[in-house]
Amino acid sequence: MKREKIYIVPTEYGFMYGAGIFVSLIAGAIYNNNLAFILCFFLVALFLIGMVQTHANLRNIQIEKLIIFLSPSEGVGHGVVWLKSNNAEGHSQLRLQSKGGDDKFDIRIDEIFKKSLHPQYFDFSTGQWGKKKLKRLKMSTRYPFGFFYVWRHFDIPTEYHVFPKPSGDRPLEHSAHEGINEGVNRQLNGDDFSEHKKYVLGDSQKHIDWKAYARGRPLLTKKFEEGQRQTYIIDYEKALGNEERRVRQLSKWIHDCEDDLNNYGLVVKNKSISIGSGERHKVACLKLLASLREVE
Repeated sequence: MKREKIYIVPTEYGFMYGAGIFVSLIAGAIYNNNLAFILCFFLVALFLIGMVQTHANLRNIQIEKLIIFLSPSEGVGHGVVWLKSNNAEGHSQLRLQSKGGDDKFDIRIDEIFKKSLHPQYFDFSTGQWGKKKLKRLKMSTRYPFGFFYVWRHFDIPTEYHVFPKPSGDRPLEHSAHEGINEGVNRQLNGDDFSEHKKYVLGDSQKHIDWKAYARGRPLLTKKFEEGQRQTYIIDYEKALGNEERRVRQLSKWIHDCEDDLNNYGLVVKNKSISIGSGERHKVACLKLLASLREVE
């Protein structure tokens, strides 16, 4: 079993508390006062108990899995981390932070019960767009008294995507289906309601019939008649400017097509995604954009 490397140092409050112990000891020696000596020994015992408890708060805990969802640049991202406790006493007031990178991970965990697997959902501030790697997380705590600061590191290489912030005012021109396979998702074509279809993971949530769900029916999506939706090819070469402006414009076109319920495909340099629609298709297109830049 790999040995846990846990580091511990006194905090500023710990140093102040230690100074108080020293003062009580000097006072007891000068005035030969037994009550001062008893107070000094009590303070020392509390100091040692705090050191042991703070150190134990980070023992026997592991990060089982970390998932960071597709997120926009210069905004707020989301993720979930699973923490496994093998401790008989549980853990309290933990903090997880990232080491390096321009995305700011600062995850607060109030409590993890003993011998349990705890999922912790979190938000984080994103920086520039790209395909990124989170290599290491730092876990720390000052619990229970704040006299000591204890920390350890977890090496958990995780890849995630931050897509370009949508921006730009260039209109998207209607395109013929040239240079890309036409794997069109027809299940939501048109504007005229046709029938209900059982919801499948990946279908656009915008077409879920929530009223039917509220009446006790299972999740259903509305199916529309074919023929009303437009089809577009979102092409990197049709956006103007440098790479930054182009990918932001492409990101906006993707969001616009999805919001307007249109079918669309994506061509970026020598890579392409077939025509389609829906949340899964949108995620695939935005991940392709983010993959144009790899950020360490």
